[in-house]
Amino acid sequence: GEAYLAAFTPEQVEAQIMSSVDAFTRGWMIGLILFGVHLLLLGYLILKASYVPWILGLLVVLAGTGYLVDSFANILMTNYADYESLFLIVVAGPGVIGELSLMGWLLFRGRKLPSAINSDPARK
Repeated sequence: GEAYLAAFTPEQVEAQIMSSVDAFTRGWMIGLILFGVHLLLLGYLILKASYVPWILGLLVVLAGTGYLVDSFANILMTNYADYESLFLIVVAGPGVIGELSLMGWLLFRGRKLPSAINSDPARK
């Protein structure tokens, strides 16, 4: 409200806003790093599974690697903005292909798992 805004100068309000935006950006980068690690682990498990095509695991590992490369480049490179479009390609290409192909496989083929997997007593 107006009482809150009257307590601060416009410069202080702008500084608070930018501080919040910076905190959100840092949190987003941490989230993308964790998502990249998640995709690497998921891709590894897919590669080890005998009932999922190995190409899906490879695509998911590439997607996770793309997220990690982009996130660490954003954190470590001072001139990241100069290469941002290149890193977008590094993330978007493998990410879209890997994640969408896994989604498609899970929707159309994953529900039809072999009966040996469905009747495994260790999985119940």
